[in-house]
Amino acid sequence: MPDDESDPYELHALRFLTRHQQISDRFYQSLDSLERHQSELKKCWPQILVALGWAMTNRTASPTAAEFCQRFAASRTIAGSVVLSASPTEIEKLLER
Repeated sequence: MPDDESDPYELHALRFLTRHQQISDRFYQSLDSLERHQSELKKCWPQILVALGWAMTNRTASPTAAEFCQRFAASRTIAGSVVLSASPTEIEKLLER
């Protein structure tokens, strides 16, 4: 986890990793419509991808980034029919598109 002197990229990644997990968890735990969850995720999606990109880029140099990669990979995501429970290699391929 980031400490009090974390860099802004790390804090951003934590914020949007957490947001990503909250939206996904609410989707899987609620009876709300798929459209509502997709709309909420769509608003954050560009920032989530930036956070994931930071984690992937820095995973070998930063234990925190490596942890975030694991947490992203373990998360369940709804973005249309996309599910990000892929390996880091598969996620890298998604980011290259």
